[in-house]
Amino acid sequence: MAKDDLDLQRAFDNSSELIANFYHEEKKTPPSRIQELNIPLSPINNDKFDKKQQIDTGGMKDIYEVVDRDTTRHLAMAVPKSNNKEDWNDFIFEARVTALLEHPNIVPVHDIGLFENRPCFTMKLINGDTLSQIIKRFSQQEKLAPSTLHDLINIFLKVCDAMAYAHSKDVLHLDLKPDNIRISDYGEVQVLDWGLAQFYKTSDFHTRSHTQELSIIHQTDTKNLDGIVLGSPAYMSPEQACADYANPRSDIYSLGAILYSIITLQPPFLDDDYRRVLKKTIKGDFPKPSELKLNWSVDPGLEAICLKAMALKSRSRYKLVSALADDLRKWNSGYAPLALNAPPLHLTKLFLRRNKFLLSLCLCFILFISILSIASYSNLSQSEAIAKLNATKAASALDDLEVSQEKSRENFRKLMNSRVKIQETIEKLNEVSEEKVTIAQIAADQFIQDAYSAFNQGNFSRAKMYAEQAKSLAPNYKSVIVLFGKISLLELNVDEANKYFLQIDRIKYKFFDQKKILKGNTDEIIRLIQTIQKDPSFSKHKHAIFLGLKRIKLSNKNKIRIFKETLLQKGDELSPTRFVTSQESFPLFTLSILPIRELICKRHIKTLNKHVHFLKNISYLELHNQVNVPLRQLSLIDNIKTMRLVNCQVNPFIWSAHKNRESLEHLILIETPLADYAPLAKITSLKKLSLSKPSNLKKNSQATLLLKESGIKIDFIQTQN
Repeated sequence: MAKDDLDLQRAFDNSSELIANFYHEEKKTPPSRIQELNIPLSPINNDKFDKKQQIDTGGMKDIYEVVDRDTTRHLAMAVPKSNNKEDWNDFIFEARVTALLEHPNIVPVHDIGLFENRPCFTMKLINGDTLSQIIKRFSQQEKLAPSTLHDLINIFLKVCDAMAYAHSKDVLHLDLKPDNIRISDYGEVQVLDWGLAQFYKTSDFHTRSHTQELSIIHQTDTKNLDGIVLGSPAYMSPEQACADYANPRSDIYSLGAILYSIITLQPPFLDDDYRRVLKKTIKGDFPKPSELKLNWSVDPGLEAICLKAMALKSRSRYKLVSALADDLRKWNSGYAPLALNAPPLHLTKLFLRRNKFLLSLCLCFILFISILSIASYSNLSQSEAIAKLNATKAASALDDLEVSQEKSRENFRKLMNSRVKIQETIEKLNEVSEEKVTIAQIAADQFIQDAYSAFNQGNFSRAKMYAEQAKSLAPNYKSVIVLFGKISLLELNVDEANKYFLQIDRIKYKFFDQKKILKGNTDEIIRLIQTIQKDPSFSKHKHAIFLGLKRIKLSNKNKIRIFKETLLQKGDELSPTRFVTSQESFPLFTLSILPIRELICKRHIKTLNKHVHFLKNISYLELHNQVNVPLRQLSLIDNIKTMRLVNCQVNPFIWSAHKNRESLEHLILIETPLADYAPLAKITSLKKLSLSKPSNLKKNSQATLLLKESGIKIDFIQTQN
């Protein structure tokens, strides 16, 4: 029977080998796949990992989130579903292949071994969406913006890089699809699920650089696992669909199918019956992207790349994945891909699109020169007439000048006669004016100081009130102008601040974009804060701008970035709910813009007493080496449940009842003795007191009995020196 006359339905049901001849002129050496592993896996201590929850499941394995107790790192652990040891070979094969492929876009394997008497391997835990989920999200919007398409193409190029690397090691994936590509929350692209991977060449993938690993692996020639069709129907190549031998161009076909899904936001084959999908795959029966009814136009260059990668005959596809990626990068840079074979007119169009700005600039320059030439010619004749008129006026003006000079000499003589009297009057006026200005400025200075104190506490409205009072006394006083500029700047109103600063020739804040700042542009905000921190005039209140950040909608992630680049120093640790610092002069009031729940100060904090009221969101407070701890004030903070004082000195205090305000439940004193423990009994919320040994609180003392009668549990703990 001739090849072109094959009944494809009969071929699909009865003879994959005949259909394979349609795609290949000659049979290639069958691929290799690991069949057995004679060396046992090393056991993993059952206490090494702590299983959290199952996060995914596949055809032959389940995926769990685990925590490595040694490193406290969150990982993904794969475990086979089957309990049959004979079924574990493919699972171990996938683990070893993945472990040997070291590439930034291939999920890394950390451990392989026996955990709880079952084989497993651990991988990097990737939080994010699969490419399939991203495509589905955009398909629901029924539109594909150019910027979105370029983002998806950049993701696809990273997948190509990963597959080019795998092919360079003679490894085929054979199950490429959007579900097996995951994009992390930070943009990392990872190719997953190498469970159907095969070695393409019988000349060992390992012999060049992995001889030791290969010594434990026995390879046997198979035909796609005894002729069984393996892969995902919508994305597998025609040779896979008819159970023929796969090669690197089989993966290239799957990459083309993924590119098809990116362009059209749907797979190339839409059918619930996988048998019909396989038949269409064998025929190459899928619509071109440009033939679909989409709400956006399909670029012919991108379509040409896709169709070449998905060519029915493997020899018509790209020979290498790198060739596909290079063609796609040409298109992404505005050039015609080789697959398009573009005519001169299309090449010219692409050239104009790439150089749009330069061409616009040239046209504007030509237009400007033309207008300038016309205007110059028109003004030439007018200038000649004006010159004659001016000559006549100049002669008349010369006569008038002689008359005016005589009058001026007479006026000058009169002016000189009254000079003495005028000078005396001016001196008297200056004396009175200077006295008034001095008194007004002295009064204004007091309001200016009050204003600075107000906005250092974040009370911008009160600061404005004091500033207005200072302005009413000395409106042109430089210190008043500077004050209004600073208040506006710390409220992030850069345009208003520049109105004041430009009056005194300060231009350093002129180049900030207020719209970007109000929209929460993190880079612009950081640049503004750093400029203020370097400005000597802001030395005493350079951190007050952090209170102004409350006026802007910023995510906790962006707030943390601002803190790290402007306030934090080496040794500081910051997360949305926890802050650890070793700075003595850290401005605690800045933490009020973050939902901090735990505050740990490793050194004495100079600003603690001054900024106690800014700790109202803290539930756990730990102080080290703090002098003059305001224990009574801290116990009245609404949310502080636990307080730990290490090697601190506590202020003597007189207790007063505030039953409705106290929230402290657990007080821990490590090498921090109190002169008198009895007042602690008046903290109605206090349930437990923990003291390090030795302690000056004796077990049977009067204070101890009083604390126990108040329901406070006393716990003596042993601390390490």
